[in-house]
Amino acid sequence: MLPLRLLRSAPSHPPTHSQRIFQPSSSLLLSFQRTYLGRTDKFKPPDPNQTYTPVVESADEFRFVDRLLGRDVVPKIPEKSLKEYPTPSGWIPPAPVPPQLPYFIARTRFHNLPVYLHVVEHSTRKLTQVAKVQGDIWMLEKELVHFLRQHAFDGLVASQVSEVNRWIRIKGNYVEQVKEFLLAKGF
Repeated sequence: MLPLRLLRSAPSHPPTHSQRIFQPSSSLLLSFQRTYLGRTDKFKPPDPNQTYTPVVESADEFRFVDRLLGRDVVPKIPEKSLKEYPTPSGWIPPAPVPPQLPYFIARTRFHNLPVYLHVVEHSTRKLTQVAKVQGDIWMLEKELVHFLRQHAFDGLVASQVSEVNRWIRIKGNYVEQVKEFLLAKGF
């Protein structure tokens, strides 16, 4: 195929079939410009002298918008006695002093444990993921697999570790058991 500028120059020989197919015709371009997004004229840049409708800022009406926006700061953990935990939703606060272990699991910004269940799309395969792991991720994986072998049907637990992404995946639905393990450790 010849470049477009070569096709527009006056050829000494009649164009071939492939050159006629790829050569844009002026009627095609005009019909495209007329029908593109319902516009009948070519695209024109905005006129700098044109006046626009002024924008009015209303502090009184912003209260309706402010209700819909999320909180910027997550509230601190409520100070209650330990007798009132777990809450009705099952939430338990972290230990007042972090455990002295070679690894650490940070809580999410809403103070929840970062343990998730992933269901593979179009499949019945389930994966439990522990995220936000800091420190010795391999030691955590070893202790976690040892703990989960008690709860596994056949005593086999398959796991995958990603040091870069700081997560551990375990084959199967072990969300409640992993949360139990992490709460027992003091996270």
